[in-house]
Amino acid sequence: MPKFSRPNTIEEKRKMRRARRNRMRSRTKLLESQVELESTLRSEACKKLVLYKNMCRSYWERWHWELQQHKDSMMMERRAAISGKGTSNNLRLKIHEIEPKLLQNPNGKDVYIGRGSFSVVQLQTYRGMNVAVKRLLPLTVVADVHKEAQILAQLCHPNLPYLFGIITTTPPYKIVMQYHGLREQTMSVTLSDVLCDPSKLYDESTFLILCAQLAEAVRYLPDEVKLLHNDIKCNNVIICDSSSDGAATSTQSSSVQIVFIDFGKATCIDKGRIYKLNNIEKSEYRIKFPHMAPEVIEGFGPQSQMSDIYSLGGIFFKVHDHAAMPNKEILGKLHDLALNCRSPRCSRRPSAKNIIGTLEKLLS
Repeated sequence: MPKFSRPNTIEEKRKMRRARRNRMRSRTKLLESQVELESTLRSEACKKLVLYKNMCRSYWERWHWELQQHKDSMMMERRAAISGKGTSNNLRLKIHEIEPKLLQNPNGKDVYIGRGSFSVVQLQTYRGMNVAVKRLLPLTVVADVHKEAQILAQLCHPNLPYLFGIITTTPPYKIVMQYHGLREQTMSVTLSDVLCDPSKLYDESTFLILCAQLAEAVRYLPDEVKLLHNDIKCNNVIICDSSSDGAATSTQSSSVQIVFIDFGKATCIDKGRIYKLNNIEKSEYRIKFPHMAPEVIEGFGPQSQMSDIYSLGGIFFKVHDHAAMPNKEILGKLHDLALNCRSPRCSRRPSAKNIIGTLEKLLS
């Protein structure tokens, strides 16, 4: 005979319902306690995160302030040294030797922003600030590093690079400079890049302001610090966001500015190099280095301020040919200015001061 269970009594059913309710209550309390614990932990974690962020921000601000104070004091020392000497011939400034471990890669990755014949330029951070680190090839001697660093250390101009220091304790040798770039770009943008890409072209007034800044930098080098760049071309002109102190020589402002780079061939104004080339080498130089002045290639005279003016004229020609300038009158005057700068005779080339005056008239 199959066994059948008897039906539960009313009292047993009540007990079972009470037991179920108790289990549900205990389960609900357990869940509520878990949620409350998670909420508490999350709240404490958020408070700690905010605390850590505030600590990081305060440390970074303090670090940045100290770095700015150091930069300002270095600038004052350089200005005092340069104004005291009056010439850069025998001027020897103290160059800061940076510890290699203080240079860090952003996000732990190597970021290269430029490459030259004798070096590569890498974006790194130094004391919380982005810097451009020029890493020289293994064959470079320490004397060449110090020579370029001495030249950079004398510069104090918004359109010229600022030197933080050098690394010569262990190869590869490095020159650490302030990074100049555009906010939306990870790579450095040269004037050549802008002129070759129609999507990057600026308006007419911006190009004229940039040309005025070029002329102002060319004026500053021989007049203020007795130096020659000797390698002025579009690839050695960086386009970057405008600095707070302003770089435009005119009353008009621009969101971008230029910075001259690569002072590897720079010399003192009275120590310009005299080239001695044969006819084959002269032909090669005219093709390979079209920005070089004819008197330098021919060996008629040393590098001079007028040879830098000749190179500057080559940049003006490229701006004239590639920049979008709807005003035909301004375009014609810029062409005439470039033509005067590229005159075969040094005596017919305008001075940097006259170039600045001409460009300011075009801007007014």
